[in-house]
Amino acid sequence: MQSVEGPWRILEADGYLTPYQRFDFLRAYLATVPDERLAIAAVGFFVGQKPIALLPLAITRRFGVATAQLVGAELGGSGCLIMGRGADARVSDALLHRAFDLVRKEIGRLDLVNLKNLPPTWFERQNPLLFLPHWRASDDLYSLAIDAGTFACRIRAKRRANIERGRRRLKELFGPLSFRRATTSAELSAIHEAFLSQRGQRFARMGIDNVFAREEVVSFFLEASRQSFGAERPALCFHALYAGDEIVATACGTFCGSHYSMYINSTAPGPAAKYSLTAILMQELMHELVACGVTSIDMGVGDFPYKLEWTDPVPLFDSVVGISTVGRVLAPLIVARGMAKRLIKRNDRLWSIVSQVRLARHRLHLFGERLWERFGQRAASAIAWCSLFDHAVQVL
Repeated sequence: MQSVEGPWRILEADGYLTPYQRFDFLRAYLATVPDERLAIAAVGFFVGQKPIALLPLAITRRFGVATAQLVGAELGGSGCLIMGRGADARVSDALLHRAFDLVRKEIGRLDLVNLKNLPPTWFERQNPLLFLPHWRASDDLYSLAIDAGTFACRIRAKRRANIERGRRRLKELFGPLSFRRATTSAELSAIHEAFLSQRGQRFARMGIDNVFAREEVVSFFLEASRQSFGAERPALCFHALYAGDEIVATACGTFCGSHYSMYINSTAPGPAAKYSLTAILMQELMHELVACGVTSIDMGVGDFPYKLEWTDPVPLFDSVVGISTVGRVLAPLIVARGMAKRLIKRNDRLWSIVSQVRLARHRLHLFGERLWERFGQRAASAIAWCSLFDHAVQVL
């Protein structure tokens, strides 16, 4: 990362990239990833000595297959070619394939290039990565241009009245409402702890493991947020909605230029959950963002009904390019898997079945943990069956 920091920061200062491609964001993330899991290969596009674009790729090897993806793609954000002004008119399909050849020669082997969640445009510039063969991704990105009048224009009068009623009830039950950005280690720890608890309870109801509780993710969130204290456009920051002394909702997001991306949010269960917590959180967040010069937001990748109240869906695309013979054999299988995933997510009946299987998997996993705690080695065979089922569900 250090070897490419110069041109990266030049493009970041006067170009176009998603918040999840900021140098500081990815440097903090990569610091938490064991070195043996991936290698980084960044290809620069220059006119003379001037950088006009950058393609940062992470190379992983699994079962002997070397696959390149955009650095940080596993975080689930949208991806683009990092572009300077005019780069979208200069980069072509042929130039991208030359870039892949350079990577292959540099690292010795490259079988596949797997690019996910590519928006068609970014800040009204075409995404050159879509010169490659592509198809609709399984999820959309939810985005919106904002200004001081967005809340009144976007949210209907009846809904605004319900939100205000929720504010009053929260104040009566818990105390005055306040909205704060974490700017100290103590605030960050408190908000992050509330976030983990709220998210963990929601994931448990859905039958999903809480990935945000994993040690490397916790380390990334806390360190990236601490490094951003005092920054006008932090690489990562936490906000919290307080009702009295209780944190009833949180938002974790990142900035890039005049754009803010909400990476993840959470709301408290229990009595407070009845009072439009997400809506109040979004209203407060939009007010703060507009005040500091932000002109557009997104609520991340993933289809959830509540996002439609605040943002509009933007189609995303995936692209898989086979580089070697092995890669060209595997590419159609990966494409088919992606299309099947989109089909399942767009079919209510199929998605309901998947959700039920997820919940069964989660409960079986908990059952295995309890067996081990109670019976130790005598539960090994039962736990083995739980693990086998868990692995089968992950493969599906």
